[in-house]
Amino acid sequence: MSKNNNSNNTSIIVSQNQVRRPLQSTFFAQLNTNTGNITGDGTVYTVVCDNVIVDQNSNYNLSTGIFTAPVAGNYIFGASINVQGLTSSMSSYVLKCMTTAREYRLAEMGAYSQSSSSQTLQIAGCIFAKMNANDTAFFTIRIAGGSKVVSLQPNGISFIYGYLLD
Repeated sequence: MSKNNNSNNTSIIVSQNQVRRPLQSTFFAQLNTNTGNITGDGTVYTVVCDNVIVDQNSNYNLSTGIFTAPVAGNYIFGASINVQGLTSSMSSYVLKCMTTAREYRLAEMGAYSQSSSSQTLQIAGCIFAKMNANDTAFFTIRIAGGSKVVSLQPNGISFIYGYLLD
């Protein structure tokens, strides 16, 4: 068993079979501000979470919602977005993670029905993406079939995350 506290190391062996990687890129951000009337009419909205809980290495841009990969590797990205204001006329939704190389559909519903107006819905998913250094990733949401009355709900129920797996 060895322990190395040198901050220049990329890995620290804490104990047998346990390794810490303090320089490994990780971010988790929540939405703290209600973002009203952003979609519902088919508008694609870029999700920007304004409360960074963790951003090891400062790779998430809090004002644009864009994560920039510091190194090439395999990344995990995910989101859980709470939408409010759905109406019975809205017919589809899609939550995507957009990377430099391609787009990933985290969650999609081609046709659904609401029993009454002003419904809420939690839309979530995660993906695995191979990225090069300086590639970017961000999340979008699109709800169609009605008017632009759908809001994203804050206070810990809407969040995004990403981390370098290897």
